[in-house]
Amino acid sequence: MIDKNGKVFGKINLIDLLIIIVIIVAAAFLGWRLLANNSSSTGSVQDITIGFYSTDSPNSVIEQFEVGAQLLDDTENNVLGTALSWETGEAYEYTTDTLGETIALHDPTCSSFMLYGQLTATVDDNGIVINGVRYAIGHTMVLYVGDCKVWVRIESIEY
Repeated sequence: MIDKNGKVFGKINLIDLLIIIVIIVAAAFLGWRLLANNSSSTGSVQDITIGFYSTDSPNSVIEQFEVGAQLLDDTENNVLGTALSWETGEAYEYTTDTLGETIALHDPTCSSFMLYGQLTATVDDNGIVINGVRYAIGHTMVLYVGDCKVWVRIESIEY
């Protein structure tokens, strides 16, 4: 098999053969990883209504929301869809008083809100996938609503 010149089958050097084997194994591993990641998002593509919740955002920011505004995940630079509607509520901050009791303080300059958006996503067993990024209920992110930037948590996903 290896001749006196160190060639396998008299045609290829042993070191060259090892390099070729390493390249083939690396390519196979990389291909397997890419296919394994893509196969997890092979669910159906559907129109989704998603609910984003924020506990407290400045009223001046929420007042700038517009129906149809683009929703952008700031971390992933991923366009999610468009704003449908929103509801506001009072924003509370919880603190402890001098007696050790937990009290809620209302900040009149801020509000909580629930923002609903319309988007198209791939649905699978672990949430939804938009442009290769997975989202699920409980996911927190910085979200642009048009030109407004807010901190939100995904509160609902309706198919």
